[in-house]
Amino acid sequence: MATRTKLSVIKGFAAGGAVIFSDHAATESMGDDGVFPDDVAHVLQHASDCIAQDDDGVKFKVYAPLANGTEYAVVVNVWEDHLFVVTCHLPP
Repeated sequence: MATRTKLSVIKGFAAGGAVIFSDHAATESMGDDGVFPDDVAHVLQHASDCIAQDDDGVKFKVYAPLANGTEYAVVVNVWEDHLFVVTCHLPP
């Protein structure tokens, strides 16, 4: 699937609230960065780019600013009916 199409799917799932967080993302990554589920949802809904992280077309790294303007990255698995947030972090 083309990156632009995958980006539209990611934004759509995020806008519809179809997002599940891994324990790692929810308890470690977001906590370390001081962000909350709504912050990650904002990034996913306003994604400006996504880069494939596997050859199967499932895992993507998504980039967009948080509401405060800080650039942020979220790694998601895109399933048939939802997104699974694997991890998230401030870009290097």
